[in-house]
Amino acid sequence: VPALEHNNKVSGESLDLLKYIEAHFEGPEILPA
Repeated sequence: VPALEHNNKVSGESLDLLKYIEAHFEGPEILPA
């Protein structure tokens, strides 16, 4: 199960992780437009 902890927030849903990464980190888009 994928999981991400960042700023004391934990998420384990894949789509939520991708959205969170795109919103909080710079770089190329992960999700298609």
